[in-house]
This record gives sequence, structure tokens and C-alpha cells, in this order.
Amino acid sequence: MCIVFVGIILSSFFVVTATPWVDSTLSNTSYVEQQGWKKLDTNVTVSSTTDDFSNGYLIVNITDNLTSYDALRVVSNGSLNVTGDAVYWESDRIGTIDSTYDGSNGILRIDFTSAVSLPNSGFETGDTTGWIINNSYPGVNGQAWVESPFDDPDVVTGPGTNDDPLVDDHSSVSQTTAVQSSLVYAGSYALKLTIGGTVSKTFGTAHGPMVTSSTFSADEGDNLSVRWYALDGGDWYDVYGFVYKDADNDGIWDSSEEYQKLFHDVGSDTGGWITTNATIASNVAGSNIRFLFLNGNYDNTGGQGIGSSLYIDGIVLNINTTSYVNNTIAENIIENIEFSNSCDAPNILKTYNVTLKESNNDVDSSSATILITPVNDVPGAPGNFTNPSTGHSLERGGVVNITWEEATDPDGDYLNYDLWFYNGTWTQIGNMLSSASMLFTMPSDNVTEGKFKVYANDTLLNSSEINVTFGILDAPEFTYSPEDQEQLSKCGEELNFTIESTLMSGFQWFVDGSPISGSGYTVVQNSNDSATSSYCLINSSEYINDADFFMGTYNISVVASNSSLLRNDTYSWDWTITNSSTASSGDDISFIINGSVNVTSSGNESYVKINTTDSNNTDDNGLLCGIVSVEFNTTNNPSGVILKVEVINKTSINESEAGFSQDSVYQYVDISFNNITLVNNQSYSRNIQFKVLNELNGGNLIINTVALKHLKTGTWETYTPTLLYDDGNYSHFMVYNVTGFSPFAVMASYGSTTTSTTSSSDGLPYYLKKQILDKAAQETTEEVSQESAIAEDAADSEVPTVVENEQVNAGSHEVASTTSEIIDNEDSSGSNGTILVAGTFILFLLLLFILKRRSNE
Repeated sequence: MCIVFVGIILSSFFVVTATPWVDSTLSNTSYVEQQGWKKLDTNVTVSSTTDDFSNGYLIVNITDNLTSYDALRVVSNGSLNVTGDAVYWESDRIGTIDSTYDGSNGILRIDFTSAVSLPNSGFETGDTTGWIINNSYPGVNGQAWVESPFDDPDVVTGPGTNDDPLVDDHSSVSQTTAVQSSLVYAGSYALKLTIGGTVSKTFGTAHGPMVTSSTFSADEGDNLSVRWYALDGGDWYDVYGFVYKDADNDGIWDSSEEYQKLFHDVGSDTGGWITTNATIASNVAGSNIRFLFLNGNYDNTGGQGIGSSLYIDGIVLNINTTSYVNNTIAENIIENIEFSNSCDAPNILKTYNVTLKESNNDVDSSSATILITPVNDVPGAPGNFTNPSTGHSLERGGVVNITWEEATDPDGDYLNYDLWFYNGTWTQIGNMLSSASMLFTMPSDNVTEGKFKVYANDTLLNSSEINVTFGILDAPEFTYSPEDQEQLSKCGEELNFTIESTLMSGFQWFVDGSPISGSGYTVVQNSNDSATSSYCLINSSEYINDADFFMGTYNISVVASNSSLLRNDTYSWDWTITNSSTASSGDDISFIINGSVNVTSSGNESYVKINTTDSNNTDDNGLLCGIVSVEFNTTNNPSGVILKVEVINKTSINESEAGFSQDSVYQYVDISFNNITLVNNQSYSRNIQFKVLNELNGGNLIINTVALKHLKTGTWETYTPTLLYDDGNYSHFMVYNVTGFSPFAVMASYGSTTTSTTSSSDGLPYYLKKQILDKAAQETTEEVSQESAIAEDAADSEVPTVVENEQVNAGSHEVASTTSEIIDNEDSSGSNGTILVAGTFILFLLLLFILKRRSNE
């Protein structure tokens, strides 16, 4: 896109008062986009009335569709010579190219006056535009131009300890340069150079800052004028002014470059502005001349404190010329003005204007057009590949999202991309892609290096290519230990986490998302691709450093990185650590349950029930946790209570100490709380609900073998539970008023498949028989009361009962009994067989009677 300048005003343009152009017009010109420099008009006639442009000017400017890409210049041809900003006719200087309107901005002005405008010579821009500032000048060091302050007639002190006055004695020196308006010679602004600080020797010197002007051209004999003002600000000034020939045009005054001193002075105050006039000497005459001003200070008091200022303003160059511009010279200058436009998408029509001012101040202008023929430009090349980038690798057989930086088109055309892949031969894998990316599946061959290249095209032209070379590697495979990502340990145990990779990688370990640090662990890790394995051995009490905790779960993770593949793989374990009082090691604990706590309060009493159902974990025998819920009442505040149920391997039970076998145990659990004082000593109505499978390993549950044993202070006490209900898979029981919470063993035995889960000696489940009897009692009339009575007598005489004491929720009132007694089955004698047949027959008749009565109704 080209930038258009709008509303440029030349303050020196005069109102047209006469016509220096007589019977003449400019010619229109054609221009091909970006063809370079081309002369605007090579056949111009100028017929002014005075034939004299002394103290006048020539201005050529683009008036319509001016942009930053437009440029003008005047070139040497025949008698016309251009050197820097100086314009010569044969050997006489006739004009100067304006430092602001030098053609680079689409406006070219040549002044035909003896007074030359130098770039920002009066600092009226309000800043240091056009000047090189050095606020860190290191000090003079015996250069050929340095003069001792002791040679100045005003200096009567010293030398003190200053044994070499040609070398500065900087100690702590500050230097500043600023354009200011408080003290000026003319106009609104002047330059101020300031130095301050200390010197290392009495009656020593320090210099800086230094400023250097833009270049200008002057001939031997041309006149210079500069206004300067110096005064102390802590001690005497020591200041210099020069012009020098910048032969290499680098803005640095080299020791081999010619110079001309304008002034050097030492004192306390110049007493006002000093005007220095000089004539350009032959050794600096020509082009690339620069002004150079250097502030400095002399420690006249010997106190080593310094400070002074130098002001610069009113720099003027007056050229010494004997020729003036006439019609012929003006024609020649105009015919050697060239135009250039570097825009990729230029406006096709521009207007240029030529204005002349005569010696009598008459001004007139003429215009013509520039017709630009556009061309289709080659698209710019795409930017670098961003994935993959040079030096990185891709996975063999993997899918990669190839990305690169977008290209731009000089003409603003829509661009597409062509993408190629090389793994021995070039293959096009993307054609006319609309975006700077593409998904690609890498081949699975054994090639270890590949390349991509991409072009941008505007349907007519292709850009230059951008390519990237990368390695091809097999994706890493990892082996982890422990394999199970859910780990459980007893507090104080160590656990070793390891990772192995098939690819050289870097490894870093984290605990709960933070890099592992401190003590209590041993880790082997690296930050570069220098190993194929890593491990982290952690002591659960030393590193975690919380031996008194109830339990906690920590995330242990490792990040395996490969800088070539730009790949990070993360693997983690959830490590539960419990401060178990029952298990001898973490291996004895199958899993842990944290129940959800529900508190119901009434007055100062709280009923706490904790659900411990867990359908996700099983113990070493494949059993779900048998504890369903735990409840208790308390008059204390139960907030913050946490329950933990550890399901423990029953092989950890010491049979000789327990007095029962491990095989008789259905499940071994430890029920504990974080606030054991509240739960065991400050609560009551402590109840446990649990469940037992009806069938296990091919056998049926024998109800009267179900019990709950509680290990209390080294002694196992036994609770006979109350059967609550049978859900088809489990029988549910409740034990009321346990003495406390600690390890419990759920006891249960299983018989053969011929024995029902809750069968009686007549072969029918008790709950089914009871339902039948209750239904019969409800629906029979007095006519069949005898049969019902007979049936119930038979049932009472044959089926053991479960004496169920009515139980309200804990804490409502005192229960009738703390246990439910399960009556044992009678032994199977010969008479029992007869009774079994008779009972079954009677129940069968009763069922027929009920069904018949319903059908009659």
C-alpha cells in the first residue's frame, strides 16, 4: 500500500505575478511501474522577461497522488554538475538543493541564492533533527587539535596535579544535549551542551558532549558564520568549534580526516553571543563537510568540581559565486530532473508541477502528467516454516500440522500456496492451499531426514521458495512403574516411580504440579535429551513431612520431553498415603473410602450419618466394601469430621491372637476418624450398616454365621447383627451401639447351593413363606380360619424366626435390644424329612385354596 501525503505546503511559494514561461508547456510522460529513474521532460523552453533567476528558485513537485514512494532528483549532464547539495554550471556554483525539499519526499527545491540553507542550522525544528549527538564523549586524549588551557591568556592558575593538560581527567562526568528556548540568538530555539561532575586532578579538564551536523557542500572561499555562547556552571568552560571533511561519510571524525578549527576558548563567560566568521579552506572544501562542536570544562578553582555550558545558533553558509542562472541554465536544470516511483501498486496517474522565481520576484509554474503503467509483481516469499522448524524432527508415521508464515503480494492479489515434500524425491502434497498450513501424515519408511518447501502464487507468478530440513524419528514408547496409576502406601513407606523411554529424552518430576524440591527424595532427572530413563524415590513421611496426617492423596507426575520432536509426554500417579494404625504396610490395604458426611441437627444434638458405599473398588478377593454406612449422635460440634474406611487384606489378621481363622472372615476393615476423641468418647448410638453377598464361590450365605467382630484394646468383641433386608444380591445388616470405631471383621460362612440364603428346614425361604402366610391371613374368612391356623401352626413348628426388634434412627429413643438373635437351624434327622414333606404339602393346598377363592370372586 502506498502512503499518500495530503496538504503539503511550501512556505516559500510566492503568489504568481508574471509569466516566465512564454509560449511553452511541459510534456506529459509515461512511466512503467518501478522502472527506476526517468527524466520528466528532455525538451523544455524557458523564456522569462528578465532572463535572470538570481535570488530565485526552482521547485518541482508531485501535486496529485503524491506518496512516500515518489522521488525527484537533479543529475549532472554536460555543463551541469551536481555534487552533494551544490549545483554547478561548469565550475561556478549557481545553486543549492534545499536540505528539507531535497526530492526524497517528491518535492525538489533548488535555491539560486548565495545564502545556503543548512539542515536545521538554527534548530528551529525544536529538536536535534539532522545532528549526531554524543552524550558519552570519553574526553580528549592528546589529538593533534587539542590545546592546553594553560596556553590561554585568561588562565593564570594551575597546573596543580594536572601533569598532562592535553589529556582529560574525567572522574564522574555527566553530559547532556538539548534544544532550548531560554537563550537564543535568533528565532525560537538554540542548542545547549552541558557538562558537570568532577575531575580526578586539580586544575584538570573534562570534555563533552559532542555534536556533529549533517553534511553540506562548500567551495574554497565560501563564507561560514556561527554564533556561540559559553559560560561556567561550576567552573570555567573549555570549548571548541570545527568543520571537517567526512571523507567516508560515516559521521565520525577520524584522525586522518581533514579539519578546520573555527574557535577554541577558555573562560568563565563570553559575555554574550560570539559570532565566528570563517572562509572555507581548501583542505575541507567540496562535499561531505560537517560542523562539529565540543563542550568542555577547565577546573580553574582547583577544587575538582566542574560545570559549564555551550550554546550554538545562527549557522550560515554564503557561497562565493560569480555566475547567475539564466533561461538556458534553467532549461538545462529542468531537463535533467528525474522521477522515480518504487510502489508495487502505484496510482496510475500523477501530476507534476514546475515553478520558477525570477530575480524580480515574478513567479509562475507549468504542469504535466505522469502516466504509470502497472505490472504484475512476483508475490513475496512466504515466511519461515514454524512447524517444523530447522533442527527439529517429526514422528515417523505421525500426523503433523505443517505451518509457515504467510506471504504478501505487492499488488494486493489473493495468494495460494503449493507445498512439497522430500524424502528422497520431491512430491507435491498441497496444491493451491488457501491458508498457510496443512495436515500431513508422515510416511512410515526408514528415511531419517526430510524437507518441506512452499511457494506463494497469485495464479500467474510463483514466489521464491522457502524450505526447511528436519529429522524423522520413531515416536517414543514409554514404560512406567508402578503400572497401576492408583497407588496406596502407609505413611513412612518409600515408593519408587520410574519411567523408561525408547528415545533419548529429558525428564522432570512434579508433586501436585510443582517441581519436586527439598529433601526426603532421590531423583534422577535431566533437562536435555541425554537419557532414556529416570526415577523418583519418595519417602512418604520425610518428603511429605506430615506424619500426623489422617490421609492424603498426592499427584506424582513426570514430563518426558524431546527437544527435537518438540514433544512433551506427561504421565502421573495418584498416590494415597494413610497413617494406618492397622495395616503393617501399604500392600496390606486394598483401597480406602472417604465417606460423604451428612449432619442433621436438632437443638444441641447432631445426628451424623456417613455413606461409605463404593462400587468402583474391590479387595484382593474381588469384594466391594461391605460397610454401607456409619452413624452416631453427639452433642458436640461434628463439623470437620472425616471418616476413613481402609479395606485390609484379611491375611494380615493374626489367627492365634484373634482366636478365629482368616477363612471365616468375609472382609477385614478399619473404620477410623480424624477426630477420634469426639467419635469414640463424645458420641453415642454408634451404629454400622453392612452388607454381605448372598452367594460367594458357589455357596449360599448361612445367615446365622454372619457377625461383626470389633478389635478393641487388643480384644475381639462380637456383635450379632440385625438383618434389615435382602436386595437379591446382598443381605443387609445393622449393628447397633458399637463401643467405638477401629478394626472390624465381617464374619460369614457359605454352605452348598442346596441351602437357601435364608432357608428354614422346610425348604422355603422364610421371607417368602411369611408373605404367603400374611396374605392368607388377610384374605381368608372365618370359614377357612381353621386351615389358616393349621398352616400357621405348621409354619411355626417348622421355620426358625428372625426376631426383629423395631429400631428407630439413631438418637430418637432407646432401642428395645442391642442385637438381633438368629435362631440356629435344627439338625437334620429322619423325622425332619417327614415334617418337611407334610409342611410343603399343606402350604401347597393353602396356595390352591387362595387362588380358587380369587377366581370365584
